[in-house]
Amino acid sequence: MPSRGRTNPRLQEAIAKNKEELKKAEDEAKQLIEKREKIATEVTKGRSLLRRLKKKLTDFRSTRKRSKNGIEAKMLKVLKSIGVEVTKYHGGSLTGKDIRKVIANASYVFDEFAKILKEDRKADGLSETEIDKLCEDHKLTFLLWDGAFSTARTIDPTEGDIVLYEKFVYAAVVSHISIGCSVTHKVHLMYKHVAVHMRVPGGLGQKMEDWVELQHQGGMRERTQYRTMGDMQKAAEARERRRCEASNTGVIEVQTGVHERAKRKFKEKSRHVEEVRREERELHRKLALIRFNLSMIPIVRLLKRWTAATRARLSGTTDDTE
Repeated sequence: MPSRGRTNPRLQEAIAKNKEELKKAEDEAKQLIEKREKIATEVTKGRSLLRRLKKKLTDFRSTRKRSKNGIEAKMLKVLKSIGVEVTKYHGGSLTGKDIRKVIANASYVFDEFAKILKEDRKADGLSETEIDKLCEDHKLTFLLWDGAFSTARTIDPTEGDIVLYEKFVYAAVVSHISIGCSVTHKVHLMYKHVAVHMRVPGGLGQKMEDWVELQHQGGMRERTQYRTMGDMQKAAEARERRRCEASNTGVIEVQTGVHERAKRKFKEKSRHVEEVRREERELHRKLALIRFNLSMIPIVRLLKRWTAATRARLSGTTDDTE
């Protein structure tokens, strides 16, 4: 057992080593504290700048007066003319049903947007040519997506329908990316997986869920109609009585007869407006696909030249090696 007056050399060495490590750790901690303080200062400055910018934005919005003849008002008027409402509760964005309205009227909407932007353009802004190109690119994207969705909904699609869908969706995705939109999961599903499922018996068109949405709407109308009835039993009986009347063959026959007698009688059989609109949409889709294919011709030619040059270069390299 060592005496009290002596110091253990191993203990001394361990103490010295621990002191050295402690000093090293303190130095590192000091550097980290300094870095943290710098970052905290930058964060504080950033937050202060953000508060000032938000205040300026709020002040700008509160003092800004929207002109009835301004660009935004005119563009919103175009959207309203096709039944689109920019809802505040949706963050100013369009809902799904409104997007479908824009797609259905893409040619009209973007042609009108081009006119408005050219009428009110500033001298240092986009030129008329650039405005036309911008609106045409967006119109092309909407029309191509319209063609892709329409073809995907085909019931019992043939191989030709699937090939047409693949052409539409490829063109739509390329145009979608070219105007700066991101490739979301839905875009990926349309591009990579829909064509495969179109080959399932019946196609995707046979498995759409539009009837679910229709049932929701019917249910909402019924609830609105009978919500003031306090007696649940009477409300249920009234609802069921109405359903029975609506499905009664005698009632249906009378309604059909009244409708036929009330219809306007034309000397010549006129085509229904929806039929004409459907044909116009189909024509616009096909023209959009043709325009896209024509725009790709220079790129294809360039790729062919590049491929030929690369093959020639590789062939030359191979010959030299041999």
